[in-house]
Amino acid sequence: MVLKKFLKKIVAISFAVFIVMPPIYATGSSIPNIKVVNTGGKLVLNASLKNGLSEEIIEVIKSGVPVSITYKVALKIKRPLFFNKKIDTRVIKRSVEYDILQEEYKLFNNSGRKITTKNTDDLDEALLSLTTLENIPLIETDKLNKDKKYFAEVKAQLNSKRSWFPFDYILFFFPFLNFDTSWENSSSFSLK
Repeated sequence: MVLKKFLKKIVAISFAVFIVMPPIYATGSSIPNIKVVNTGGKLVLNASLKNGLSEEIIEVIKSGVPVSITYKVALKIKRPLFFNKKIDTRVIKRSVEYDILQEEYKLFNNSGRKITTKNTDDLDEALLSLTTLENIPLIETDKLNKDKKYFAEVKAQLNSKRSWFPFDYILFFFPFLNFDTSWENSSSFSLK
């Protein structure tokens, strides 16, 4: 009976905090700088996330909670009278985890085809790794038509892995640990 009352109070407080709490997550997150570059035989993508990591998220990273950003990338044919046609998609996942004992950040990069890891003691390097996509291979140019116009779309989603008991149950309502950006488009281009 006492446990039931306690749980009801916890749920009521959690709900009240969720309703009343002002958003402390990074508002205005976007991916404004999407560039697709033809390297001669392949298209590669460069992009960066702006306003994606608030001070609260950085503090969560420093405390040792793993944080991941998943980027969804789509290459499309621009068709003015019809829906744009999707040619290729990629999911790229960047993660950072601070190891408190070794005082270093572990960076994980899953580009969809290859997983790489790196250790660094520099917080700025860790944050740059989370928010920047550089030379991400999209598609070989011989698979594309030179008469068509193309563009790339990118979307980012931040996820925090909260697995410590009881925080995974108590902190479920904190929105700053998760966000989605809208789909952002590169400028259209054609092969030359």
